[in-house]
Amino acid sequence: MCALLNGNNNRLFNARPSCIPYFGLRMRNILPDTFHGVKVHTNDSCGHPPWMENSISYINPFGNFTKSDSNNSVLISLFNQHRQFYQSYQPVFTDGSKSLNHVGCAFFTNGHIISYKLHSFTSVFSSEITAVYFALKYIDVHEIRKSILYTDSMSLLESLRSSSTRNPLIKEVKDFYRHLLSKGDRILFSWVPSHVGITGNELADKSAKSATEFLTRPLVFMLMCDQPSISGAIASGRKNGIW
Repeated sequence: MCALLNGNNNRLFNARPSCIPYFGLRMRNILPDTFHGVKVHTNDSCGHPPWMENSISYINPFGNFTKSDSNNSVLISLFNQHRQFYQSYQPVFTDGSKSLNHVGCAFFTNGHIISYKLHSFTSVFSSEITAVYFALKYIDVHEIRKSILYTDSMSLLESLRSSSTRNPLIKEVKDFYRHLLSKGDRILFSWVPSHVGITGNELADKSAKSATEFLTRPLVFMLMCDQPSISGAIASGRKNGIW
């Protein structure tokens, strides 16, 4: 956790029970042990200048064909046609996954799979964003000048397209995306349906679900959208302790 929860003054307050411990010490007695050591993502309250374009559009290669009403072979055929049109763009498939005991993110491109295990309190939405962020980092490091990032998260794409989102990780993705554009990179985003047999998407999904390398880098993870799972875990732990 951040410095707010750290402190070595516990003995002072134990020696003076009449004094109220500061917030950090009180919270350390409430939060579960697994929460300590988690970095907190800071947010720039100033946001983007009003004159700067703050939305990212995306492609939907499937038009009016929906996953629920279309055969998988039709969707795969449409995707292959799309890839033929954008064959000069390197595909990068991203995904995030959350289950009862595991949260992970991953991306797959050009035969390489990169995956990270995330903190158990991370929401699936945050895991999707984190996958995109590190995919952009990979694009930068490997100097991939033309690429398309594919995700099956329509909510993520809509958040990137929105100019009013307050999510700090979405902001960080947009900032880095603009940085890459300023270098001359051409980066597109596209939606793909999940679990229809698109190879890159299937590999990213499988890798996110099986990620073992814990992500400890400073981009982190405790966002407003993650708080319901945090508060739920804390409440559950307190109930178990009482009952």
